[in-house]
Amino acid sequence: MRSIKSSHLRAFIALLMLSFVLACTTGDGDNGAEDHKTGQKENAVQVAPRCDKKEIEKCNFNIYLENSGSMDGYVKGVTKFEDCIYNLISDIKISHLCDSLNLFYINSKPIEWQRNARSTEELYDFINRLEPSTFKERGGNRKTSDLQHIIDTVLESVNEKNVSVIISDLIFSLGQGKSAVDYLAIQQSTIKTTFAEKLEKHNISALMLQCYSGFSGMYYPMEGGKIELSGVQRPYYILLMGPDGAIKNFIGNIDFDKLKSRGYAQMFYCHKHEVNPAKFRKSKVSIKDRIGYYDIDMPATDCRIKNADVRKDKDGKSRFQFSVMVDFSTILEAEGYFTDTSHYELPANYTIQVQPVIDTTETATSGYTHILKLSTNDLRDHQNVFIRLKDELPSWVNLGSSTDDRNIRNEDEQKKTFGILYVVQGISDAYKRSKDDNKYLFIADVDVKKK
Repeated sequence: MRSIKSSHLRAFIALLMLSFVLACTTGDGDNGAEDHKTGQKENAVQVAPRCDKKEIEKCNFNIYLENSGSMDGYVKGVTKFEDCIYNLISDIKISHLCDSLNLFYINSKPIEWQRNARSTEELYDFINRLEPSTFKERGGNRKTSDLQHIIDTVLESVNEKNVSVIISDLIFSLGQGKSAVDYLAIQQSTIKTTFAEKLEKHNISALMLQCYSGFSGMYYPMEGGKIELSGVQRPYYILLMGPDGAIKNFIGNIDFDKLKSRGYAQMFYCHKHEVNPAKFRKSKVSIKDRIGYYDIDMPATDCRIKNADVRKDKDGKSRFQFSVMVDFSTILEAEGYFTDTSHYELPANYTIQVQPVIDTTETATSGYTHILKLSTNDLRDHQNVFIRLKDELPSWVNLGSSTDDRNIRNEDEQKKTFGILYVVQGISDAYKRSKDDNKYLFIADVDVKKK
């Protein structure tokens, strides 16, 4: 979303828990959108998290497709943008999630296109027949668009019976003479307040999908003016807001493998918990892949190790490693989040490796999703080895955000979105939990005693 006026600058599932706290989870993964190549591991295509399908009451799905001038480049010719959105809306329509499907365009205000869309023709006309000229004909003030206003407007209708979906480049439009960073910080706070007020009344969740598509059109940078781009890969976003059960059912019903072939890359998910789930994750110590020696003080789920001893490697260095089996199945995250070791807190003398459980039919691994391998060259006489999986923004958000897009012809800059970090952070802040011990998705403490 960007002002076209040259005077403008621009700047899986969580189980039912008890108590009343807020939680926010995010996702990392792999980006395989079109032939998009970032050269950065964090941006590889995200594998969809496991999410069970549950029988819940159907909801109305209200689709808001932004048609301001900055979006024209996504609909010029046949693009993955059109293909992805058409198939996603079709999947919603034919699934058992949807009571009614209502289609809108939005820029300065919502423009109703079709209520209770039923036919394939209606869906096709909404997205696949678009070109920049027809996009313009759909109406509204396409010269300026206020992202915060759009979010406020769309969020108003969200409740236990209504899911709203915004399809947009999610780019802020700056006013003349405004500092990009200062302006974005203000918008972040406003988004936080908007979502927090909604959360006081309704148990809603937010799911953001980052996708990539070919783009041929005008780009409107923060300093004003416009820059023509042709055949480049640009990110855009699908932001769903609605009752938590409906969002989880959406994840469980949508074919993400098919969606990623149409440009889906990353996800970010926020939801409201009634208790900190971290202490309720299942874990146990295991002798699998151990280095050195130790005995398990039974039961293994008590996570106590005794008679620990190191092994000397060929260089004469001492090394000790133990394993912990964990169950992350109730955390709505993609695989990349769990295997990214930067998301873990450990004692300074330990390092961690994380691997998914391949064979869950074995008795030892049944009911567990991942193996955490804790290794040290400094085995101490008696130590509490704490393991914490942090609840934080995924790395793709920071990597894909920009506060200065004047060099948009640069390929790396084209893969970024101006100010997206501030949008995501604003949403995340609204869901943040107040207690310190609730900032983790997983907590384990392993008592290790030396021989």
